[in-house]
Amino acid sequence: MASYNNQIIDLPAIEENYGNFKNSQYRFGAANGTFTNGYLRSCGDKNIKNAFKALDETYKKIRNGYTSIDDWWKSYTKDVASLEKSIIGAGADFDEGSISTQVAKLPRLGKGTVPFSGIPSILGKPTIGVGMGGIFADGNRAYNQFGGNQMDITKLLSDERALSIIRSRFPNADVFEIYELLLAIQNSGCEYVAAVNTIFVEFEGREDEFERIFGFPMYVVKTDTNAEYANRVKTKTYNDYNYEYLILEYFLYRNVEHEKRTDIQFFPNADSKDFALNRKMIGETFPNWIKEEYNIEVTYDKSLFSPTAILVNSWFKANKKTIENHLNNGEHVIITAVGFDLLNPNTRKIEHFDVGGHGMSIVEVKENGDVIVSSWGEKYILDMSGATHWDLAYLKYD
Repeated sequence: MASYNNQIIDLPAIEENYGNFKNSQYRFGAANGTFTNGYLRSCGDKNIKNAFKALDETYKKIRNGYTSIDDWWKSYTKDVASLEKSIIGAGADFDEGSISTQVAKLPRLGKGTVPFSGIPSILGKPTIGVGMGGIFADGNRAYNQFGGNQMDITKLLSDERALSIIRSRFPNADVFEIYELLLAIQNSGCEYVAAVNTIFVEFEGREDEFERIFGFPMYVVKTDTNAEYANRVKTKTYNDYNYEYLILEYFLYRNVEHEKRTDIQFFPNADSKDFALNRKMIGETFPNWIKEEYNIEVTYDKSLFSPTAILVNSWFKANKKTIENHLNNGEHVIITAVGFDLLNPNTRKIEHFDVGGHGMSIVEVKENGDVIVSSWGEKYILDMSGATHWDLAYLKYD
């Protein structure tokens, strides 16, 4: 990041917001496609035809608006990146007058007003990255995730490697069908993420071997430059892990190869429960996938299971030591539970209440009995006091 006018030019936030805009654009495109190809177009009723024509004109204007904003945003991001580079290159001695001139030259949308009020500001409080660390390193969510996050999966829509993986199964898939497929992963991908987390933990410190086996870098090193202090720039580096490729591959293996779902149209119309994993499915598919695709041996143990609902919490408490022993033995522990709470590890306040069926990575059992989990790329304390069900799976890499 760079500073201008005592504010922070947060290029990663700009890029993230552009991604949110693209998601909105693709969602609109899917809705527009449904409208265009639906019943109204072929209806013989004159009034309906007139209504269709009017709506089609409105949709056309919105499509053109999205295109204009997209062109503007790409140009804006490019110019802000160039501006940031200029500021960083100048260090603490940059001329704010010349910077103001450059800012004034940033592209404008032109006529019309665009409602950007719902988009987070790209100028905000200074933030310092948390530095290097494994996938469960503590830190700011924006700079160092605490494990993988299925909510990031839709960014693959513009990724050539990901598109190639998808089209190897669905050669004729269009962009809207691919987007719906990615949404299916986003809505049901928690257990897939927990399983893929184990790969990144296992290969920590073996990044070259990871890239040789999987064919892409384990992470991209990024830099956060933050002029928080007067007359000095503080720089932090962090690892942006490439979870999404393997989450995508595992999801496709389980749902296409294993479940024989060969029609991409199945995914937008199915219930997310159709894709969800439990310990049995993880045991059946994850070791097979990683062995078949990458010749990695993983053993699976499902010895611990949920008792009757009445005993769930007491049973879980009684087995915390067993969970800890498995972790200390170099195994990876995945839990699927229903009706639990997730607490902020710093404040111990509830952040997610009475969560439905959800899979997570158990990272640590602390001396005070707190069970630390990774969920949605965040660190939480798992509170099972209200849970009605849970399953545990243990994975060990041979």
